[in-house]
Amino acid sequence: MRLSASAVVCALALLASSSLAFGAASDTRAHVTPRSGKATTTFLVRFQAPYQTGSFGDIRREYEVAASGPREKDCISMVSTTLSPTQRGAHVNVPLDPKRHGGVWCAGKFNGDVTELQMIICNRDMACPQIVIAPRTIARFSFRVATPRH
Repeated sequence: MRLSASAVVCALALLASSSLAFGAASDTRAHVTPRSGKATTTFLVRFQAPYQTGSFGDIRREYEVAASGPREKDCISMVSTTLSPTQRGAHVNVPLDPKRHGGVWCAGKFNGDVTELQMIICNRDMACPQIVIAPRTIARFSFRVATPRH
């Protein structure tokens, strides 16, 4: 589907106005407990939400928490979860439980991000650009999974 020039201009204007309205990059910190664990450990990522998420006119904002580590056979090397709407300033706790993802963690260091995503909400009567507006990392974290002893 081709977008008209006016639809592209509207999308770009929306992008610029939403970025200004929602502020500059945050200095949010994410903490993980425990910092290291076993293949079956549930790691808890905590951060304070710098912005409210949910739907705002033609924009939907979400937080996504993702982590990835060493790739091996028969273990989890990456996870990603999108969070429910959150109030600004809320203390957010995100459990990363390997059992919920069908297994155990791979051994090694995992690095993760808390990312803010903004998307255009389209209605049925308009051409809709399928883009994510200015995804930005608002916090980083890491944890370590110990190598099992045999």
